[in-house]
Amino acid sequence: MQKIIKYFILTMLFLFSSVLYALEAGDIISNTATVNYTVHGVDKEVNSNTLEHTIEESEAEISFLYSTQRGTQTAVMGTSAYRDENGIWQVSESATLADGTVIGADSLVNLEDTGFYGTKDTAIIRVVDLDQNVDRNVRDVIEVTVTSKNGDTEVLRLEESSADSGIFIGYIVLSDSKNKSYDNRLYVEVGDTIVANYDNDSI
Repeated sequence: MQKIIKYFILTMLFLFSSVLYALEAGDIISNTATVNYTVHGVDKEVNSNTLEHTIEESEAEISFLYSTQRGTQTAVMGTSAYRDENGIWQVSESATLADGTVIGADSLVNLEDTGFYGTKDTAIIRVVDLDQNVDRNVRDVIEVTVTSKNGDTEVLRLEESSADSGIFIGYIVLSDSKNKSYDNRLYVEVGDTIVANYDNDSI
């Protein structure tokens, strides 16, 4: 009985320790338990069979959100970043939302899914992708490209809402004034369509 109990405890320790590491799609979890015991003064060691499990890629979800006090969703919004025309990441300025909430400093924001924005609103983008929760102890980041119908393009860096969440959120200020691409303001006109593209394989 003592041997069985030790074996069970060691097996559980192996199983639990394996989930403490960040894993990516295609990684293989391999578990083998070893138990040491003594019978009539003779030391024994027994290895279990090896169990393997391959991590599968999860589906990513992307959505546009709008800030409203009546929002049924909440999220902590850290500072976004954008890639400038020279390919260098710059920290986005804080933005004031329609309800007066200032985002960019870990603000807690009430949100709702939306299918439209005003030409001077702040578009909030959320990506849910558990694969990109690479380090459970820090807030990871991903890249999203946002384009408008008129051709303006902005590349954003979305930050994980909290360590180990797999939910990434960021924002881009919309503008009805013509401007160049990669300046952290997305030029839009009334009736335009904006598109957010996220390539899971590029991260």
